[in-house]
Amino acid sequence: MPNSTFIATGSEDGTIRVFKYDMKKKCHQPTYQINNHASSVRTLVSVQLDDQRALLFSAGGRSEVLVFHIGMFITIICCTKPKYEVLRLKI
Repeated sequence: MPNSTFIATGSEDGTIRVFKYDMKKKCHQPTYQINNHASSVRTLVSVQLDDQRALLFSAGGRSEVLVFHIGMFITIICCTKPKYEVLRLKI
């Protein structure tokens, strides 16, 4: 069982917040704020790849879909926008 896990939330202002939850300490801390959606985040779905990595899918208004790889870094790996900045955040 991993010592920590991640929790992601989406909001009306287009922000995704990622929290790291420490299983031993039973607490969470804000880790990252991602502001790549042009409008509200409507849904978030994650797929666990292994104990250390996951994919996070987000969909929002204006037909936007983003896919993030969460591991040692959070990286956008797919985006429906024609132009986007590659996001690489160290965890």
